Amino acid sequence: MIVITTGWGMAVVAGIFTAIAFGSPGAHINPAITLTVAVLSGDWSNVGLFWSAQFLGGFRRGQSGMAGLPASLESDARRGGEAGGFL
Repeated sequence: MIVITTGWGMAVVAGIFTAIAFGSPGAHINPAITLTVAVLSGDWSNVGLFWSAQFLGGFRRGQSGMAGLPASLESDARRGGEAGGFL
């Protein structure tokens, strides 16, 4: 569990750094962060835009199913096995 949690955290940080590198004003990849920043700063101007983007991104990924997975993970997921056989 520690390795999975660390990997997840590193992925989130990579997403934030990528968003900042491409010019995102706040790099909010989580609606809770967007809400917290708006409450603390009093600036609600980006909340609607960010929440819309976050919702649409999550909805789009949910609609695509396993389309973004590598072939090895996709076949394992269909069989119900562990991802890539590493575990």
